Amino acid sequence: MNDAVWVVAAVVVISAAAQMCTDPRVSRLFAEKKKLMIAFYALYGAMSVAALAAFVPRGQVAAFGAFAAVLAWIGLGGLAYFRFTAPPSAPPRVMHVGAPDVLGLVVVTAGMAQAMLLA
Repeated sequence: MNDAVWVVAAVVVISAAAQMCTDPRVSRLFAEKKKLMIAFYALYGAMSVAALAAFVPRGQVAAFGAFAAVLAWIGLGGLAYFRFTAPPSAPPRVMHVGAPDVLGLVVVTAGMAQAMLLA
């Protein structure tokens, strides 16, 4: 890479760090909550990789079901992450369980059923 790419990358990192340090929405409590949720989200990812490792060797149909379940599982983790770290100004209806959660659970169930039954 040439020097211009490094300069642009440095400017982006410095400006992002400056924005995070001066943003009044970022508090110590927010940072602690975010670290906890990143750990939980990493756990979601590890469980997803374990599901893929278990079902991919069983064939193409099982792999498709496991992959669909993993995508939905990670989506549910993203919803939980957003709800846990949402700013106080977030709309109240976003904070409650609704259609996206139900859809995610249906896809997880259907994908894992396909992976286990059709393998």
